[in-house]
Amino acid sequence: MSRIFSKVELTINQIEDIVTPLNLSIKEGGKISDIGRVSSNYLLETDQGKTCLRFYPKDYELAQIKREIDALRFFASQGLPVPLLIEKNASPLPSFFEGYPYFIYWCLPGTSLEQEHLSKKWAYEAGKLLSSLLQVSHLYASPDAAVNDYQLIEDAFREKRDVLKKALSKSVFSEMEEHLQHKKYEDVLRNSPKGLVHGDYFFENVLVEGDQMIGVIDFGDVYYGHPLTDCIIGAMEFSVLSDESVEMEYLKVFLTPLKRHLDAIEPEMFQHFLLLNCIRFLSYTIEDSEIHSSNSYLKRPEFKSEVRHFSLQSS
Repeated sequence: MSRIFSKVELTINQIEDIVTPLNLSIKEGGKISDIGRVSSNYLLETDQGKTCLRFYPKDYELAQIKREIDALRFFASQGLPVPLLIEKNASPLPSFFEGYPYFIYWCLPGTSLEQEHLSKKWAYEAGKLLSSLLQVSHLYASPDAAVNDYQLIEDAFREKRDVLKKALSKSVFSEMEEHLQHKKYEDVLRNSPKGLVHGDYFFENVLVEGDQMIGVIDFGDVYYGHPLTDCIIGAMEFSVLSDESVEMEYLKVFLTPLKRHLDAIEPEMFQHFLLLNCIRFLSYTIEDSEIHSSNSYLKRPEFKSEVRHFSLQSS
């Protein structure tokens, strides 16, 4: 998938100008990471440890950057394994460099989990890590109203409607439109407890080292909404293999640590939100050039049919 925004290109001298006031000295690094479609991330080895300098485009929504920063502060204050912000005195974040908003944090150890390395063990560990986030996410005092997931996903779908109509079969496209139109469980979401939603809880956003899952990264899509969203996204992402086949055992073990958060969720509702989030990420990632190629999410609507007989109680 290509980037949505151009990379923010900096010289090593510019980077040194940014980190020196933080009493950091660069030992090596300064090259931009290829990870990300929106932010530009510079990984730096300093005299005090590995850091990430995270830049956003000048015209990016400032409120969303502040949400990401607030989420990192909040989860860190609750003892959760997330990147720790590097802050100077009482200076507000984000900071700005030549008009570009940015912040810097200490990197967690480990590397991103790759899809080809998914397993029952990692699916279970990912479910356990998410459960620890959900246990505290409702404690966050949000200044924002809760996001309506139906509206959020419908807006993304409408923006890519013409591309999606060409890429999908007529029956699948019609099913998606009907799914969004009916908003079958909107009242359930409206009346359910809210909390911080990571919004992109998938394998590349968890870090592993040896046989340990270290933590979760990239809160760039975080919002205040229904935590069920992260359960659904994780269930899909940690059980779909690189060939887009669904491994039901992975799905079951991922959900095992999350049962307490899914008590009120019936199988039909679970399946409904699986398809809703297939629509979410297909709309986010589809490009004109992929109409005749292999965006992995083009096959995800089939995920719903594969879990038709799945019961949360059996996990």
